[in-house]
Amino acid sequence: MNARLGPPTRGIDQRSERRLCRRDDGGASGGSSDTPPASMSYGYERIRYALKYPARFEQAAAFLRDLAPHLVADANGEDGRYVVYSAYFDTRTLTCYYEKLDGFAGRIKFRLRTYPGDRRRQWFLESKERVRHYIAKHRVPLSAGQAGRLLASHLSPGTLDGLVPAGHPLAVKLAPLLRHGVLYPTVAVYYRRDAYVFHGARDVRITLDHNLVALPARTPTDRLPGVLPIHPRDSLLIEVKGNGWMPVEVMDAVCRQGLVARAFSKYCACVEQAYHLPASA
Repeated sequence: MNARLGPPTRGIDQRSERRLCRRDDGGASGGSSDTPPASMSYGYERIRYALKYPARFEQAAAFLRDLAPHLVADANGEDGRYVVYSAYFDTRTLTCYYEKLDGFAGRIKFRLRTYPGDRRRQWFLESKERVRHYIAKHRVPLSAGQAGRLLASHLSPGTLDGLVPAGHPLAVKLAPLLRHGVLYPTVAVYYRRDAYVFHGARDVRITLDHNLVALPARTPTDRLPGVLPIHPRDSLLIEVKGNGWMPVEVMDAVCRQGLVARAFSKYCACVEQAYHLPASA
């Protein structure tokens, strides 16, 4: 039985935000979440809060019904529904994975991301940095050929030469990790996403991810397995991202459905599945 989830298509800790700014602007305290430091001007995505809520199907459906008057389907995909494929890079000793398990405050991950089914067939090399509930992302667009060459090798200054400018934050942020060794394709994360925009708020986006699959990191995108439609027995991951304060309507819906924010990493879950490691969440 297939189920359709969603409405019709129509104050968080400021110290964490400042810490992300300091890491990117060489020590300055930075500004508000709407004013990026100058050194973050390449491919900058604003420093945003990002809260994750694991949910049962019925909780997620009720959450979306509560917010239906305020939600508009994301412009990407079909009515905001699309699949995501991300190949993550890590060291041979899984430095990024273990930093997450150890609760390292300023952890960062690198990945190649594409959206199978999108006719543009665009790839992106991305970095994603997290401090507590805040994230900062940078990305560089790549062709399928460029992405394939990175997947066939590793991330290092040599392989990024000609793809990423020397002063780009992606190159700057990669350098400290290289003391642990170059980063190799480790695992691919493949899932379906339903995405919505909260109308009238400050760039608030709500996504529901489900059918998470771990794949070998070099899996060709033309050989990806079919992503199953959502089923009432499924568990989902609700994520709320935005700038400034979370809308009160969203906070009310979270409370009404008994949702609890938890730390959950799709990358870690897929590493554990692929490498037969004990589940951390």
